[in-house]
Amino acid sequence: MAKEKITFVYVWNLYFLSKLNAIFGSIHGFLKMYLIIPLLAFVEKSKKIKIYSYCLVTLFISQALVPYLINLFQSELAWIYNIKVDQLIYIFAGYIIQNYKFSNLTKLKIYFFGIAGLLIHFFGTQILTIKYNKISYLHKGYLNAPCVVYSCASFLFIKENSHLIFKIP
Repeated sequence: MAKEKITFVYVWNLYFLSKLNAIFGSIHGFLKMYLIIPLLAFVEKSKKIKIYSYCLVTLFISQALVPYLINLFQSELAWIYNIKVDQLIYIFAGYIIQNYKFSNLTKLKIYFFGIAGLLIHFFGTQILTIKYNKISYLHKGYLNAPCVVYSCASFLFIKENSHLIFKIP
């Protein structure tokens, strides 16, 4: 086996193709988000909830829900509308959850879907992993519908109970 020459291109590709360390793979998504955030700051404050809600729903449908349903039903349907902006959905969700006052009924719905998402994520993965004798990724992943909904429910729970969670003397 021939040794690779250590060149700029070699080191660059090790880093940006996540061959150096798989853990660094998440850095690419964060970098994209950090580059987009300043653009989001230019949205007028009075329009942020409306625009961010539209973005959140669009991203949830295009990069979490539809791909998840296609995989869940083992469909051969093509889906070319997956907007590749990694975890940007969480920026919109976090802003909306932090800055919008939800009714009690809406909070209960978010918690219900969040618990359902957590159960699907955990038990669905466990059941399918045992069934196929290898880790099943159908219900796993940061951009999978179950994870997105239980993450949003977690964000809301932390917001609503921050006085209990973060007791600052």
